[in-house]
Amino acid sequence: MSDHVVSVSSGLASAYLWDLVNSEHPNSVGVFADVNGEDKDNYRFLAQVEAHVGAPLVRLTNDGKTIWDVFRATRFLGNTRVDTCSRVLKREPIERWLSDNRDPAATTLHIAVDWTEAHRIPAIRDGWATLGWTTAFWMADRFLDKNHALDWAERVGIEPPSLTREGWPHANCGGGCVRAGQGQFAALLLMRPESFAVWEAEEASFREWIGKDVAILRDRRNKETKPMPLSVLRDRVMKGDIKPDLGDGACNCMQPISNQGGSE
Repeated sequence: MSDHVVSVSSGLASAYLWDLVNSEHPNSVGVFADVNGEDKDNYRFLAQVEAHVGAPLVRLTNDGKTIWDVFRATRFLGNTRVDTCSRVLKREPIERWLSDNRDPAATTLHIAVDWTEAHRIPAIRDGWATLGWTTAFWMADRFLDKNHALDWAERVGIEPPSLTREGWPHANCGGGCVRAGQGQFAALLLMRPESFAVWEAEEASFREWIGKDVAILRDRRNKETKPMPLSVLRDRVMKGDIKPDLGDGACNCMQPISNQGGSE
């Protein structure tokens, strides 16, 4: 007998994938690792999806820890190169749950990567294989994408998360992500100023706490690379120097990276 487990992010694509897998393998378990900083509407969406799928959803709460708790514990501010937050709050909790509850020889971990992002698959597959787990990517294999997921949500009568309805490429972390680029944070400032203000304040607090010039973003003007705090980004966006771009950067929480952690 084979077990099928779906990594559920609280976003649209993984919800669609869970329903698809469960339709072919009933009682496929969904696993949701909470970073405790999702948009509130994600939890509404997740509850409706769970009720519709009718299969068990495991919620890993991480004892209420947030990404900012992780950054302080590791003395490292996540950025586009190293997402310590995803490792500690997403990948490691899911791997621990799998190890405690499933047999690697009889389990397939399904991950929502669609065909337009197929280039991401080798690194994700190899990373999980190193840990002993077999992964599957049905959305890529079956040439499914976000439009199919939107059609599914309409068909089953579940309203997508508010971030998805606004046009964001993912619904994680309230629209922000340490792997996002300048353009996506510019969009967060203009489209969700209250959320941006939280990110800005938390980054400023971390910078003061650690006593170093660190930042999520990098300023690469004039052939020089240096940290760009979100407060600086705010000023440059307001001056029109940086334009919003929802496609600038991508959440990739399920891709293990060998070089994680450490101190700035």
